[in-house]
Amino acid sequence: AVLACAASGGRTHPVAALWPVALRHDLRRVLTQEGVRKVGAYAGRHGTAVVEWPVGRVDPFFNVNTPDDLAHADRLAAGQAEPGAPLSPSAGTLHRRPTGNS
Repeated sequence: AVLACAASGGRTHPVAALWPVALRHDLRRVLTQEGVRKVGAYAGRHGTAVVEWPVGRVDPFFNVNTPDDLAHADRLAAGQAEPGAPLSPSAGTLHRRPTGNS
């Protein structure tokens, strides 16, 4: 595998990944010249080891994009949302998922 990528709730998170620095120029070229707009589409061209994180009280990769998301994240951080313990960073399980060339 060339990349190591986080996943949770059935979705991969290629931005939360370990990328070889050697890919930086090719990634830039693909994003700027080929018109690819999703980092995941580029990651799919390379072999990827995926680390699946369990979703407990909160998806460990909860994405904050809107003011409502931010307000929800604030409530979670303050313990005012659903009860339960936060996930431990060591809770991930490594497995390989075929995502292109290995």
